[in-house]
Amino acid sequence: MILISQVSLISLVLTGLSVVLVHSPARWAPQAVPPSLGPGTLLSILRESNPFEEPTLNPENIPCREEPIGLGIPGFQPGIHQDSVFRMFGFPSQTLPGYWPNTHAVSYELIPHQVSLGFLFDRQSLLLQQTEASFAQTVNTEIILGTLNSMLGCQLNEEITSGFQQVWQGQVRRYQFALGHLKGAIEWEIRSTSSGAQQAARVYIGIWQAGLHR
Repeated sequence: MILISQVSLISLVLTGLSVVLVHSPARWAPQAVPPSLGPGTLLSILRESNPFEEPTLNPENIPCREEPIGLGIPGFQPGIHQDSVFRMFGFPSQTLPGYWPNTHAVSYELIPHQVSLGFLFDRQSLLLQQTEASFAQTVNTEIILGTLNSMLGCQLNEEITSGFQQVWQGQVRRYQFALGHLKGAIEWEIRSTSSGAQQAARVYIGIWQAGLHR
């Protein structure tokens, strides 16, 4: 998922990276969709799906693995090495210093105006410390939940799914959770252009190592 605000200074996940994502050149990774769904087909699904209707994709068609192999819209869990992300998406168009010491941030506009991904790595170990994604309202919820499950290392449960649905349906603006050594947040964000004009809201998901935000 993202704004320059007090919250964004607390976490690049919660706001900062999305500003980078707005200006980053589009870089489509063909391997990031199922072999049976080419990029054009997936874009069509994303654009034509009504997020409040029954999903058009069966989540069983997007199997979860602890390290994604390119099905659906891949999400990477904290602890994955930077090389795994680069192998999937290629080198990012921008790399920035992270908010926390000894970290750097990279981002991808995976599908322009639809799906953005961001990653915060430890500079020495190059291990992923924080992973995030933002989705336009037109994206199918089963696709989003598949990515969220991947970001959690295939540990998505009913409680977190329910929290996501509460945010998606506008019942709450923000949902926070903890799962083992991971913490996370799901919220609506209003994206802004460089001129200050507001764009359509996106749902933002951030997952990080429990000890990172100190």
